Amino acid sequence: AMTLNSFMRFRDGQDIMLDAIDSNVIQLYEAHLRQTNVARNTSSFYMRNLRTVYNMAIEQRLTPQRTPFAHVYTGIDKTVKRAVPISQIRQLENADLTDNTAQALARDMFMFSF
Repeated sequence: AMTLNSFMRFRDGQDIMLDAIDSNVIQLYEAHLRQTNVARNTSSFYMRNLRTVYNMAIEQRLTPQRTPFAHVYTGIDKTVKRAVPISQIRQLENADLTDNTAQALARDMFMFSF
């Protein structure tokens, strides 16, 4: 649904025939995603989803293979780890929250889930 919504925004709500989906359309869509500051992994996710639907259409003989995704990025970039350091978790674990039961409950729930 996210991929379809994104592609439809790119197309200004206009449908497109399967036969009209070519490398140029897909490259323009990728450029549109870049211009709207979509992260590279998100763009790749959309491209992989569209490619899957396109390949299903090929299998059902609804369109010929024209390799429209050959020149767009469909890989997965390594992302920066955003983990909380263990020292901060220990600090939270040892925090004196006896005067604030709501915060103590939130801390305990977090520690339980951790």
